[in-house]
Amino acid sequence: MSNVKTSFLTDIIMFISSYFPLFLILAIKDININNNGEIIKSSLSINGFFELFKHPYLSIGLLIFSIISIFILISFKTYIFSGKSTSNVIYIKKIDIVKSDMINYTLPFLIGLIGLDYSSTVNQLVLFVFLSFMFLILRKQGVLFFNPMLLLLNMGHARITYENVGTNSGSFSCDVIGSRLSLESKSALKNSVANITKINGISILQD
Repeated sequence: MSNVKTSFLTDIIMFISSYFPLFLILAIKDININNNGEIIKSSLSINGFFELFKHPYLSIGLLIFSIISIFILISFKTYIFSGKSTSNVIYIKKIDIVKSDMINYTLPFLIGLIGLDYSSTVNQLVLFVFLSFMFLILRKQGVLFFNPMLLLLNMGHARITYENVGTNSGSFSCDVIGSRLSLESKSALKNSVANITKINGISILQD
């Protein structure tokens, strides 16, 4: 049996957080530069800060959205590994650490370096179409865990086959995230017992 369904909101958070590098690059490219090549000075007020960018609503809005998503991931990780969350004891029959192709990590950087910016309505539309199709494709393939921000948080991604301890419900398979060290140590063992927590469809293997 398979249990890999995540909630739509969870998928949005995972997706947007992974594109933080792209939104940061686009925000930098959108900074107002005068004819002498100098950054236009702005005051410390909110209006002055908005004047720092040519398209402030897009630059600041998308950047803040992605930063909030990262903080949600950090809070999520902190809560899960604080020991306060409820978990089930499972018997891991098989665990395979998923090694993502580097393109999954470099794509957010590359897109911002090939001439894409907020300078025109066409570019903005292209960005919207690109992100929409990427989200739908990645969600369909179930690979939203290929997230460079998870890597920076020292989190890993694995696929496991397991049984619930104390029940006769059969075997299940799912994608999990967990600390990289914990996943690597468990993958070195043929069989192991672990705690698993599920929130909004995400399975987290606890240390």
